[in-house]
Amino acid sequence: MSFSIARVFALRWTAVVGLVAGSAVTGGAQQADSLPFRTGQWGVEFTAADFAGVGALRFLSARNALLFNVQGRITRQSGSNNDNASLHLVNDSDEVQARFGWRRYAPLAPRIVRHVGLGVQTFRGSSEQQIGSLSTSVLDIPLIHSITEGFGAYAEVGAQWMITRNLSLGASWSASASATRQYQETVTLGQQTPRRTERTTTGFTGLLGPLAVRAAIYF
Repeated sequence: MSFSIARVFALRWTAVVGLVAGSAVTGGAQQADSLPFRTGQWGVEFTAADFAGVGALRFLSARNALLFNVQGRITRQSGSNNDNASLHLVNDSDEVQARFGWRRYAPLAPRIVRHVGLGVQTFRGSSEQQIGSLSTSVLDIPLIHSITEGFGAYAEVGAQWMITRNLSLGASWSASASATRQYQETVTLGQQTPRRTERTTTGFTGLLGPLAVRAAIYF
C-alpha cells in the first residue's frame, strides 16, 4: 500500500473514531478559520438513505449553517391472488419528509469536518389499494386508503471528507421523535352495497437512524 493510500485510510479512520467518541476539537490547527466555509456561502446536499433527498445549506458563519432538506419516495406494487387469477390488486404509496434546522461544524482532521445538528421535521405518507380487475365470484375484498402525518424534532451527528473546498462526501446518523396522526378508510367490496369504515388514531414515534450517505456541493 502506497503512502498516499495509507494516509487517506488513516484520515478516514480518524474521522470515524472522532465521530463515535465525540472528542473535543483542540489545538492551534483546529481554529475556526481552518474550516473551508465562509459567511453567506450556499451549499446543495444530496442524501441517500431510506429516502432519497436534496437539501439547501446557508452558512451564517464558518461554523454555523441553516439547513432545509426534503426527502421522499413513491412506490407501486401489484400482484394477483393465487386463488383467483382474475383478481389483480395494485398498491400505491408515497412518503415525503421535510426538515429545517441548524448545524454546527468543526474541523476534526486535515480535510475532515464533523457536524452536529438540531431542528424540526414534518412528514406525510399515504397509501391506497386499488383493484385492476375483479371476478364477480370474489367476495369481501377490503380496499384500504390511509394517510399518516407527523410533526416533531430531530438531532444528527456526522462527518464529511472535503474532497475539494467545494465538494464533500460523508455520512450522518440521526434520531427523531414525532407526534403522529393516522386516518384510515376501509371499503369492503362484495355482492351487496360496499361497506365503509373509518378510523383515526394518534400516537408517538421515535426513530434511531438510519445512517445516511451525503454528498454536497458548495458555492
